[in-house]
Amino acid sequence: MTAIVEKLLGCQEPSISYKIRTKVLDEDAHSLAITALREEIKHSPRVQSLLHPPEGMARIAQHVYRKFAGAHWVLASLADIGTPPGDPRIAPQAELVYACWLHPRHVQDLLVLDGRVRKCASQEGNALYSLITLGFADQRVEQLADILMNTQ
Repeated sequence: MTAIVEKLLGCQEPSISYKIRTKVLDEDAHSLAITALREEIKHSPRVQSLLHPPEGMARIAQHVYRKFAGAHWVLASLADIGTPPGDPRIAPQAELVYACWLHPRHVQDLLVLDGRVRKCASQEGNALYSLITLGFADQRVEQLADILMNTQ
């Protein structure tokens, strides 16, 4: 094992250990040890700060897509660091994301130039990844997938 991998495995942040163990060392993501590590992630200071930002920051993050503070980015971060699925504390953020990206105005306000839709796929794409990974997929993910596919 390389020195950098050993150093990262010694990190106190459980999400770093999770990434190294599952993505670099190919440990089984469903093993008891990794499942326990994901529970540590769930209760880590990083997840706590994502779900409960300081009061001033919470007021700033009014829009779902506000960079790094809005619900869209909070879900993307939680999914990326290995937060286990089904945490009920995440449900309000998931609902905000669904409401924003499925809102009729968002869906209808697409820019079309020369018969081609001009749209970045990151909004619906990140939302799909996050909602599925975090265990909040329902029939609405199919709507997000349809929007994504129809605008490409």
